[in-house]
Amino acid sequence: MTVIMIVLKIILGGFIGLGGLIKIFQFNFQVEHWRAYEYPLWFMTVTGVLELLASIALFAGFGNRYLTIIGSLIIVVIMIGAVYTHIFRAEQPLVTVIPSAVCLILAVIILIKD
Repeated sequence: MTVIMIVLKIILGGFIGLGGLIKIFQFNFQVEHWRAYEYPLWFMTVTGVLELLASIALFAGFGNRYLTIIGSLIIVVIMIGAVYTHIFRAEQPLVTVIPSAVCLILAVIILIKD
C-alpha cells in the first residue's frame, strides 16, 4: 500500500467517522439539515452508525483488504444518497454537494486502487 493510499484512507475514515458521530449524537445543526431534507431523525442515526462502521472498516482495512472494500462500498452508497439529497430533495446549490462528492470520489479511488 502506497503512502498516498494510507493518507487517503486516514482522511476519508476520519472525515466520515466524525460525520457519523455528529449524526449519532444529533448535533443541532445536523438535526436542522435533516429536517430540511425531510427525512426522519431515526434515519440520521442509522446513517451515522453506517458512517462510523465504514470509518472503522477503513482503519481496520490496513490489515484486511476485505474491510477496506466493505467500508468503501458503504461510503459510496451513502455519498450517492447525499448527493441526491442535496440536489434533488433539498434543492440546495451545487456547492453543498462538494463534500459528499469528494468523499464519493475518494471512496471510489480507495476501492479501485487499494
